[in-house]
Amino acid sequence: SIYFSKWMTYGDSSVTIYLDQMELTGGVGGYFTDGTLTSSIFDAGRETVFNRVSFESTEPVNTDIAFQIATSTSPTGPWLFYGPGGTTSSSDEYNNPDGQGIWLGNNFGRYLRYKAHLSSTDGTSAPILEKAMINYAP
Repeated sequence: SIYFSKWMTYGDSSVTIYLDQMELTGGVGGYFTDGTLTSSIFDAGRETVFNRVSFESTEPVNTDIAFQIATSTSPTGPWLFYGPGGTTSSSDEYNNPDGQGIWLGNNFGRYLRYKAHLSSTDGTSAPILEKAMINYAP
């Protein structure tokens, strides 16, 4: 089961965004070995600076969750997902649940989406993404 909810706290300007696109690949022993969840578009209401990405998850042994972020001044994009190293490479991902600063070349805009990559190296367990949070300056 996958459950998602929109959550926002105005005091620290954190937001969790609904996920609306999911791709799953592989599959050994009943679990997919690779999955990507892409969020819907978050509208900050005006152009702003997005500061940090953090998340809450359950990650059993041999599993991982990591993110890439895309910002835009238009709701139609373009949606180019970058990691903390400033590249769109699938190996360049935010992976610290406690939070990482968003790459300065991709932290400004009115609109934001994120892509979460969930993986299992053995296919016998799966990570669970419980909450993704983006901090921004209101």
